[in-house]
Amino acid sequence: MLVSFQPTADGKPLVIDSVRITYNLAFLVALILAVPNVRLKPRIKILVLGIIILLMVQVIRVNIIVFYFYSLHMQNFGQPVYVEFVRYGLFYSYEVMRRLSGMLFPVIIWAGLYYYYCWYPQLRKKVSSNT
Repeated sequence: MLVSFQPTADGKPLVIDSVRITYNLAFLVALILAVPNVRLKPRIKILVLGIIILLMVQVIRVNIIVFYFYSLHMQNFGQPVYVEFVRYGLFYSYEVMRRLSGMLFPVIIWAGLYYYYCWYPQLRKKVSSNT
């Protein structure tokens, strides 16, 4: 599905490919709410922290994308804005964020938060009761 806006100065329409839009917030909420045997208070705490972490990741992702495309288009106009090392760094960070931001970041956030707030205290209690 393509979304098209008003034509640019050269007459070509600005097209956004909506296939690349990810729904990782909905996936994160579904993961957090689907775990059984967790009380409401830790679940809400994990949900709020997960949304905050995912929001920060999205802001970082958007900043990397903006800087990458800015440097790419300025280089095409013959005005390199950043040195070559920075452009390569932006390219590689853009590729990493593009590949990981789909459905992997919510799984990493979900697993990390549940491990820290739910599973780690239970493991610590089991280890202390065994000694």
